[in-house]
Amino acid sequence: MPVRNEENEMSLALEKILLPTTGRPEPPVAGEAEFRLDITVVFTTLESTVEALRQAGALASRL
Repeated sequence: MPVRNEENEMSLALEKILLPTTGRPEPPVAGEAEFRLDITVVFTTLESTVEALRQAGALASRL
C-alpha cells in the first residue's frame, strides 16, 4: 500500500501547484523586458521535486 499512498501525495501536490490563478500578470516595466530566464524543474519524487523548486526559487530571487 505505500505505493498507493505515494500516488495520492503526488496527485495532491500537483493539484496544489497547477491550480489556475485568477487575473492577469502585471506587464513588465519598460526596459525590464529585455532579459528572460526560464527555469525547468523535472518531477522525480515528491520530496526531491519540492526541494528542487525551493532551491530554484531561492536562486532566481537573487538574480
